[in-house]
Amino acid sequence: MERKFKHYLLGLATLALTAGLATPALAQSSGGGGKAKAATTQSQSLPGQENLGDGKAVVQLSAAELVETKTTMAVITQEDMQRKNADNLFEALRSEPGILMDGNTGGFRGSSYISIRGFDYTRIGMSLDGIPLANGWGREFDMARIATFDIKSIEVSKGYSSPLIGTNTNMGGVIDIRTGKPEKELEFKALYKNQFDREFDDMGREYGVSIGTRQDKFYLKTTYYAKDQDFFTPSEKALPAPGDKKGGRRGRSDSEDWQLNIIAGWTPTEDVDIMVGYLRHEAEKNSNLSYSSPGSPDARTYSWPDWDTERIYLTADVNINEQSYFKGTVYYDEHRDTLLAWLANGTLDQSFSSKFDDSGWGSHLEYGYTFNDQHKLAVAANYRADEHERWTPDDNIRVERAEGNNYDLGAEYTYKPLDPLSFVFGLNYAVKEGEKYIRQGVTAAGSKSGPEFTAPNKPKYDALNWQFGTFYNLTPEHEVHFTYARKTNFPSWESMYGSVRLITGADPNSARRGADIDPEIADHFEIGYKGDIDGWLELSANVFYSKVSDVIGSRELCASNPNWASLGCYNANDPNSVSQVNIGKANFSGYELGLTAVANEYITLGSNLSYLKTHRKSNENSTNNMVYDKPKFMANAYLIITPLEDWRIIPSLQAVDSRKNLAGDKVLPGFARVDLKTTYDLTENIALQAGIENIGDINYGYSSNTANSGFITRDVQPGRNYYLGMSYTY
Repeated sequence: MERKFKHYLLGLATLALTAGLATPALAQSSGGGGKAKAATTQSQSLPGQENLGDGKAVVQLSAAELVETKTTMAVITQEDMQRKNADNLFEALRSEPGILMDGNTGGFRGSSYISIRGFDYTRIGMSLDGIPLANGWGREFDMARIATFDIKSIEVSKGYSSPLIGTNTNMGGVIDIRTGKPEKELEFKALYKNQFDREFDDMGREYGVSIGTRQDKFYLKTTYYAKDQDFFTPSEKALPAPGDKKGGRRGRSDSEDWQLNIIAGWTPTEDVDIMVGYLRHEAEKNSNLSYSSPGSPDARTYSWPDWDTERIYLTADVNINEQSYFKGTVYYDEHRDTLLAWLANGTLDQSFSSKFDDSGWGSHLEYGYTFNDQHKLAVAANYRADEHERWTPDDNIRVERAEGNNYDLGAEYTYKPLDPLSFVFGLNYAVKEGEKYIRQGVTAAGSKSGPEFTAPNKPKYDALNWQFGTFYNLTPEHEVHFTYARKTNFPSWESMYGSVRLITGADPNSARRGADIDPEIADHFEIGYKGDIDGWLELSANVFYSKVSDVIGSRELCASNPNWASLGCYNANDPNSVSQVNIGKANFSGYELGLTAVANEYITLGSNLSYLKTHRKSNENSTNNMVYDKPKFMANAYLIITPLEDWRIIPSLQAVDSRKNLAGDKVLPGFARVDLKTTYDLTENIALQAGIENIGDINYGYSSNTANSGFITRDVQPGRNYYLGMSYTY
């Protein structure tokens, strides 16, 4: 409680600093702000603003926009999400070049993940309006729980990303979700959609409503969204799993989500936007996914009765003058989720079950200055404090407690010696330090196992990251680039401290576990091109190479290694004694090709192709590393057919090559999924939609464990299903 109180005090201090920095811009609202006002007319707005007409503009600052810094970032728009029928972040990223869906696997608290060019979720930074989403303990976050209903855009950076954002988890890339602010005096949006399985039985529904207003000096917006899934039905070709219902319905496949987001902003001048926001998100999900073969004595099924997030945040966007800007953010969030693991005999396994209670607070301060048309500079400071507690489900025993801090300083400088040529230099210094770690062993029956253990060491990491980009416009419509980025990935708190399930003071290696893990270092190289031909054909191409040293992974189970004592295991008979260590090196290389063609007013075509080659050199007999479970080829294509002005037909294809699992000895077959969507604008405000997903009713999964009959229940996706929906926008 004392620590959380300090967080609030620091938040208030940041608020005071924000208000102080905003004062000069407030003074410019009369007299001194003439130049800034002159730049905003009925047909023109400041960089980083959206024109609303009538001389009004909304401050929506972006470092890349205001400083005009070149970037390789890809942007997924709301239109792209609607085309894919994506109702959550996981589906919104489907079919994007270089992004692989890692599926709803049974472990990792039943979450859905992605990887970018081979780098998994623990090596990717995820944020909502610049605020980190993943918890600090294991960097886990269920991407299927983030609704796209009120998302304006998703920004995706691969390898090369802005050094102004925190870099502690951004080694492989960054995903930043942008929510929309109200832009009109009154705006309203509502959605209802129903989903049906292949027998046309009601499978689930989603609904949402958003209402907002923008006035001269303030704005307000409230959004509510919910999704209920009663069940899903796999393909007819899928093997049945224990608990499956009549008609092939997957047992224990229900889930519920709802989220509320409220934002209120104060805009005393057109150059100042101070906003406070509140987010509440609750979910419940079940699963019959199993780590063990169905019917075995240790087979377990899982449920997550709680998956709750609460966040309050404050942001400030200020155009100080025509040449400089300030951005500030302070936030506090809590995440609580419960995992229940049921044995085959119906009893609850307390050693696997747990209740997480995580919290964190942080801040982001950024300042940018444009010297002239050739020189631009932006600097930023980031801080985040994390607290993690794990309890038994009945709250009787605290199994784990950890505290730690992350902070970094970043700078980005743009030099434009010639009109078509830009150089971008980035530098970031990051620090991660532990404060406390306590652990208590628990038996399957829910009693303490051994004495409580407190780690005596406080591990600390620091790293200097840098990057460089060259961007050249062959013509105004054609650009080529070369980028290099060195990124560091510090071990997660879980990797540092939680690698052995039963840890006690009797373990002589407990004190040094975590301090022996070196951070991963990645060197990213990329050559790319993007261009527009006569306004009807857009092309893109990227060739990349990433070299990773000191890859963090898991050693072989200690019970099967005769040298268990030297490996730091508690004893040779403990099958859970798996140690996190640096296991070697990994390389990723490949290319991505993209095409969008507007053939005529009736047909638009989009497609992309990705190729990924992986290589691993290991100095450990490890059971887990980052190069397996990756297909070589992925391809996506879609058509937008507009037979009438208000009617659109959108067929799409997602094709994924076969791949090996983490053990390297089993293959997950490739698949080609075909979907069909149609929309019709009934009126200016009302749109109808209908569609078929997985038309071929193929049996596929996103995790290679599906290929193992012993794990057949872990990752099976829905078979053919249908949906009908209607939206209203004003």
